[in-house]
Amino acid sequence: MPKYSPDYQTSTHQSATAWELDDLEVFGLIATDRSLVIRFWNKWMVQHSGLSPAEVIGRPLFDVFPYIPEHHLDKLYEFALAGQPTILAQRLHKYLIQLPRQLRQHEESTPADKYMCQKAAVLPLVRHDEVVGTLTLIDDVTERVLRENELEQTIAAQNALIETTRGILTLDLKECLNRIVKETSALLRAAATAVVLRENDSLTAVACLIDGKSSDIKEPIPVPKLDSPTQLPEGSHIAQWVALSDHMVRLDDLSVSPGRDNIVSFHPQARSVLAAPLQIGGQLQGAIIVESTRPKAYTKNDETLLLGLALNGSAALKNAELYTERAENETRLRTLMDTVPSVIVALDANRRIIEFNPTAESVLGWKREDVLGLDFMRLCIPESLWGAFSSDINLTLTTNTPVRGLEAEVHNVRGARMVVLWNMARCVNPATKQYCIILSGQDITARKQAETERERLIDELRKAMSEIKTLRGFIPICAGCKKIRDDQGYWIQVEQYISSRSDAKFTHGLCPTCAKKYFPDVEITGEPGDAKPEATKSETASE
Repeated sequence: MPKYSPDYQTSTHQSATAWELDDLEVFGLIATDRSLVIRFWNKWMVQHSGLSPAEVIGRPLFDVFPYIPEHHLDKLYEFALAGQPTILAQRLHKYLIQLPRQLRQHEESTPADKYMCQKAAVLPLVRHDEVVGTLTLIDDVTERVLRENELEQTIAAQNALIETTRGILTLDLKECLNRIVKETSALLRAAATAVVLRENDSLTAVACLIDGKSSDIKEPIPVPKLDSPTQLPEGSHIAQWVALSDHMVRLDDLSVSPGRDNIVSFHPQARSVLAAPLQIGGQLQGAIIVESTRPKAYTKNDETLLLGLALNGSAALKNAELYTERAENETRLRTLMDTVPSVIVALDANRRIIEFNPTAESVLGWKREDVLGLDFMRLCIPESLWGAFSSDINLTLTTNTPVRGLEAEVHNVRGARMVVLWNMARCVNPATKQYCIILSGQDITARKQAETERERLIDELRKAMSEIKTLRGFIPICAGCKKIRDDQGYWIQVEQYISSRSDAKFTHGLCPTCAKKYFPDVEITGEPGDAKPEATKSETASE
């Protein structure tokens, strides 16, 4: 009988127990003699290898499976023939014997996982305390490994989403997109990963990893004005294809896909591409693009994972947009506060100072950094006004009722009293999301002093006016004796007329002319002479 004949049987290998194992469909069983010639091949091995017993029994094991010695696993059989059993862990060696694995429903095969994952044991086959051969047990653990891989991938995806979410919280768009690219590249084992953003009519790669190294691609990629990516000419960039698709894109093999000839990719040897859009409010803002050098490298699960990362990328873009808008608003507000000629003081709900503009520094004398966190009432407001001032603040805080035109005394850093015209309004502190009070004031101390001085002058003028009686109009006076006719028609002396109509009082003396007239013997010296008489209109009218 030939040495490798399938019909070769000896009593050594015709154990009833062994033949009963032929019907065992849970494990694969291979029995060999000491020469490692296959003597037993159960139905499980027939089902998963596609080889019948007639094709393998009588042949050397390593002829049927040359993979074993090629990967130095033949030592396991040396150990078994020496009486030492060996177990082969799947995590260290994916399989002992190359057997095709069965695909699960809706699963797509890739070259990386076309073989069955196995846990194997190579045992000595003993009869009467003598090793007469080897027994190989094959356990198909593919489903368990796939589930473990899925679980690990799910955990990794969750960690990636958490990590990219942290990137969003940093408010740094560049850092966040770099994190997304890094996590995406690691999870999908991509040869190239890029985030492209659309600005007007061009796309720019703002973050890119090629073969694990950061790549700086500064040249913008124009967005063609076409209706469909199928209209793109040869030599178009993959980013242009994604921009025109406006949805999830998966290209399984760039080399054979019709209508996609000569597409330019980020990686020079890219064969398959997966891309997810970045959108804000339904508007395309860019995309995450991953490339592999293997065809059909990406699955539906990869699409779902990339879509989740793309959602984080979209959130990062929206967050950056809001942050930029907020920063611009804060800049405008800061510029306004720094340039407005009014005292601006912001208080929290406990009346602590949270903002103090340059005008407040100039008017009140304190430096901003010295008063932040201090109680404004105790700092500036006289104790006698605490109740009224607090009441107005509480009213504004609780009812959002603005207070306008509140005149209140304050004291500055030197303790000097001054008057400020305050307005109060409620707003939300963007840092704490709590209500705060904005006080805007004008220093009206000089104006109040001017008003006080004016009132004093007015009072003095009124008092003076009350003491003055004024003569007005034409006064009839005699051209000869100079008597004046009163309202009753009587002619009276000038002194009497004026005294009765004013507070003037007269004293009498003599002018030089009259002195000479009445006292001719007395020499008058040092006195001016009479002024040259001139007729006035009133005198002319009287005459």
